[in-house]
Amino acid sequence: MGDDTSREVPDLRMPALGAAAWLGGLLARWAPLPVVAGLGPVLLLVLLATRRRLGPRRALTALAVVLVLASVAWVAGVRQQQVTHNPVAALAADQAFSSVEGVVTGDPRVTVTTGPFGDQVLVRLEVRGSPGAGRPTTWRRRCW
Repeated sequence: MGDDTSREVPDLRMPALGAAAWLGGLLARWAPLPVVAGLGPVLLLVLLATRRRLGPRRALTALAVVLVLASVAWVAGVRQQQVTHNPVAALAADQAFSSVEGVVTGDPRVTVTTGPFGDQVLVRLEVRGSPGAGRPTTWRRRCW
């Protein structure tokens, strides 16, 4: 019988980073943007205050967790603000309706797709306006 006292400890740094990313995304979804913006500096100060007790390797891992959590929370919070505060969201809040006026500017193109919906036909369209809720607009966009 050999000396079998050495035990292999699993490396849990990657699951910790993944959990931090998920927590950052969920936090951005349910917390106000100022809270999300202030979270990174607060966690960084806590980490700096406790870095001597953690040791160099654990402090580096904790820094990575804080960076991932703060980065994902910040990006998700900014994206959440873009989705909820835009002209289309304002029209939706007013229960507006809209119609699109456009001109076909190219030949139709068939795209072969797999799945329950079959092939699709794409047409290049130049949108001339999108009057909605009594607010006429006169912008132009080229779309597929």
